[in-house]
Amino acid sequence: MPYSLHNLNDLLVNDFKDKHIWQTVFDVWIWAGRTYDLLRKYSWRMEGIEIHRIYIPEFDLEAKYDQVYVWDVLQHTFLKHYDVVVLGDVLEHLGRDEAKTLLANLKKICNAIYVQIPYLHTQWVEFNNIYEVHKQNDLTHDLFMEEFPWFKLLWKDFILWLYKWQS
Repeated sequence: MPYSLHNLNDLLVNDFKDKHIWQTVFDVWIWAGRTYDLLRKYSWRMEGIEIHRIYIPEFDLEAKYDQVYVWDVLQHTFLKHYDVVVLGDVLEHLGRDEAKTLLANLKKICNAIYVQIPYLHTQWVEFNNIYEVHKQNDLTHDLFMEEFPWFKLLWKDFILWLYKWQS
C-alpha cells in the first residue's frame, strides 16, 4: 500500500530529531511520501527511490524530495553517502537474499538505518502495483535478528517492529 503502517511515528521522529548531525536522508520506496512528511523539518536534504512510477505524480513526490529516483533499489548504484536511510515497510516486499544484499549495500553508504517491518502480514497486488506483494509473509523478529544481528530493536507492537543500526 502506498501508505505505510506508521504506528511508530512519534518514536521514529523523537529518535531521529535528537541526532542533529543527520542532515541527509535517503528514503527507500517513497510510496506516498510519509517519511518526508515526518522527517523533513529535521533534515536539510531528502532523496528517495520509488519503483512504482505512477506514485511520483500521484503524490507530488518531486515537489517534496530534493531528488527522486524512479528505479528498483536492488539495481540502484549508490554514488553518495547519506546520514540516514529509512526503510518503512520495505523488507517484507523483498526475498530474503534480496533483503540481505540491500541492507549490506546500504550499510556502506550511510551512518544509520531505520527499518520498520510488519511481521506475519500477507499482502497481494494492490492499486495495480505488483511491488505491493509481500514475499516474506513468514518474517518474524527472530528471523530478522538471525539475518541482521547488528540491528537494535527500538519498539514493537502486535504487528509493527522498528529497528535501528548505527555505525
